[in-house]
Amino acid sequence: MGVIIAKSVNEACAVLAENPATTVLAGGTDLMVQVNRGAHSMDSCFRLKSNT
Repeated sequence: MGVIIAKSVNEACAVLAENPATTVLAGGTDLMVQVNRGAHSMDSCFRLKSNT
């Protein structure tokens, strides 16, 4: 599983266009626990990073 940290909305949109199976996270603690236990799998996920 790859993790992508987009730095702009345009970059996030490009990631989703190229990788439609990507899981979008806002937080993700509970989801990552499931991934680590093998209860959920993802090809990739990304986080939109804010500079504010």
